[in-house]
Amino acid sequence: MSTLIVCYSWGGHTRKIAERIAEKIDAPIFDLHEAQPYPAEYKPLADEAWKEIQAGVLRPIEAMPDLTGVTRLLIGSPNWCGTMAPPVATFLSAAKLSGVEAIPFCTHGGGGPAKVEPKMQAICPDAVWKPMLVSKGNEVSDEDLLAWMEAVGLC
Repeated sequence: MSTLIVCYSWGGHTRKIAERIAEKIDAPIFDLHEAQPYPAEYKPLADEAWKEIQAGVLRPIEAMPDLTGVTRLLIGSPNWCGTMAPPVATFLSAAKLSGVEAIPFCTHGGGGPAKVEPKMQAICPDAVWKPMLVSKGNEVSDEDLLAWMEAVGLC
């Protein structure tokens, strides 16, 4: 089984979770980068992201990962405005995930999982979805991380 971790991380929290998972399962990480960077300050970023999400804009990304042979895909996103970050929506809209085991993880600053998981599933309904890990920032405990990993069949 070929496993890949794909994540988008503006503030670093989602990337830290991806690194912790990658270390435990020895899988590569592909970082999604937007073609046009978001503002470096939080308030302008939040305003721009909100407008994109409300308009259904798929923000262009620099590159797509090679999914050839990938049978298990972990997908990480921050919760932005109640859903995934637009670059993740762009990736999922372009990815062909029929039959691929999709394992989402999400970080948030207090908004919880919101609609991240159902929105991901709606974009790729032919993937085989596993339950999502939710972490406030990158604060998920090792115990909770391992319990989730066991529950979704990663270890």
